[in-house]
Amino acid sequence: MKKNVLAVLAVLACLALVICVFAACKSKKIDTPSESPSSSQEAQSVEAESNEAENAASGAIIGSWEYTSGGYVYTFNEDGTGSYTAGSTVMEFTYEDDGSTVKILYTGNTSPNEFAYTISGNTLSIEDSFGEKVEYTKK
Repeated sequence: MKKNVLAVLAVLACLALVICVFAACKSKKIDTPSESPSSSQEAQSVEAESNEAENAASGAIIGSWEYTSGGYVYTFNEDGTGSYTAGSTVMEFTYEDDGSTVKILYTGNTSPNEFAYTISGNTLSIEDSFGEKVEYTKK
């Protein structure tokens, strides 16, 4: 009799395990984006590419840009050199600009820092290494 009870319990435990496995594998619907972007998405993409090309071609980043709360200034020269001033500390650098990203190589460093940016009017918004937008005003 004890063997029969143990056999029944073993079968029930196996069934419970099988049910748990199948419940965990239940089908989930995955949303997939539509195959073709909407016309407004296409227009935004074209506009962003146009702004990037315009920024790079016009040298829009060239000039001095002061942090909106003061104390910090980026200066980008036409020859691909520049400086970052923080109080009385000045750090020289060279840079490359593609219209949406600026790569800055500080003197003495071996690898550049890369920052995404946008320019709107006289405001330069740079995305810092923490993903935060930091705004500078053209001087």
